[in-house]
Amino acid sequence: MNVLSLNIRGLGVSSKADWIRGLRVHHEVSFIVLQETQYVSMDSVDVGRFWGYGDHSFDWVPSSGRSGGLLSIWDSQVFTMERVVKNNNWLLVSGTVKGKSSLFHFLNVYSPQNLVSKRALWREICSLIGEGNGRWIVAGDFNSVRCAEDRRNSVFNVGEANEFNDFIDESNLHEYSLKGRRFTFVAGNKLSRID
Repeated sequence: MNVLSLNIRGLGVSSKADWIRGLRVHHEVSFIVLQETQYVSMDSVDVGRFWGYGDHSFDWVPSSGRSGGLLSIWDSQVFTMERVVKNNNWLLVSGTVKGKSSLFHFLNVYSPQNLVSKRALWREICSLIGEGNGRWIVAGDFNSVRCAEDRRNSVFNVGEANEFNDFIDESNLHEYSLKGRRFTFVAGNKLSRID
């Protein structure tokens, strides 16, 4: 199962839907998590434009004005949703993957900019992961970096990076290799494979 995670920085441009749909088809993506939709309501959004052909389902979290907003879309022939839990900064979709006995949890994250709010979010995520059996896929925009090399055109905060690394370790999360590319926004996409 391939997973695509993107900070879309707004759903409004039709070329973005074409781009995402093309990535999904080309890489046989079964689950998409988008951050920063910048939409308070999805009533006027044709989510099918982002998915293309085939059965799909979705859930979302509204933005706060033009900040944030989350959208998760999945292939309903591959993934059967059993539960959805929402928060302003995360969207958890749990269920089963066809042919797998384990429960899967897809956590779509968009972190606030404020460090105090990030700490609270990290505690929430640790708690969520601690409560759920099965496999966890945590993806999104954490608005934090792990090391100075990951920071581009902005000031590196070593204390925040250390806390972010501690959160990753405490949550028993493992960073997916970007296959030679340092920034997800430069690569344009991030694909993960679950075997």
